[in-house]
Amino acid sequence: MIPNGRRDDFQDSEMKTDFVRGVEKIAHPIEKKAYQDSNRKNAVKPIENAKQTVIKVNKQLESGFVGDGAKKEALTALRVADQGLTDIQKKRNVSDAVKEKAEAESEKLKPLISEVKEAEPNIDGALEGSAFSKKDKETIRKVLDAVYELYDKTSGRDELIDRVLQKLKRTNKS
Repeated sequence: MIPNGRRDDFQDSEMKTDFVRGVEKIAHPIEKKAYQDSNRKNAVKPIENAKQTVIKVNKQLESGFVGDGAKKEALTALRVADQGLTDIQKKRNVSDAVKEKAEAESEKLKPLISEVKEAEPNIDGALEGSAFSKKDKETIRKVLDAVYELYDKTSGRDELIDRVLQKLKRTNKS
């Protein structure tokens, strides 16, 4: 094989054609397997995500939700996981075994969603019977919900405090 003038390829020849065909014979099955493995791995991701969501939400149910924000977040995570599992079941290029696993995980989510909907936030139990007035309890609940919602979305204590106060001001205006 003889390099071309720019040295970025070889001159067209029978030897170059034979070389390219030989490499394609070796590379094509490897490419096909990599593609299939990638599809298989991507098909299983929503199942693994659903399992992790179930574990996380079950832990939250055991310890109780800090407030309505935590409860809403858990419900959203469960619904997103369920939608991912539903999507797997609709795909044509996914094996029946994977579809069955997705369906089984989806069936586990349904009672958990109902359980979360019925769960009362822990803060209500903690405030029950306390010396706080009804208005104070509502304020505490709003503050804790705001802190929970904004905690991961802020870079530090001062920003968290500012954003919680802004949220409380907006809530009081409505």
